[in-house]
Amino acid sequence: LKVLSDEEDNRILECAVGGNADLIVSRDRHLLTLKKYQNIPIVTAVDLLHSVPASCQEQKGEGGSP
Repeated sequence: LKVLSDEEDNRILECAVGGNADLIVSRDRHLLTLKKYQNIPIVTAVDLLHSVPASCQEQKGEGGSP
């Protein structure tokens, strides 16, 4: 696979496709520039947290691990 010039980034993409990932969470600017690879969204952790419904976030501290 040769999508990006950084071979380590290409390995991330290969693993995501091979593992049928639902999404890729990364801080890597090269990966984030793609926004999506083979229908797999590439997002930051902040973007992911903003996409979690408020009802799920409210349950975080209730009776479970923090």
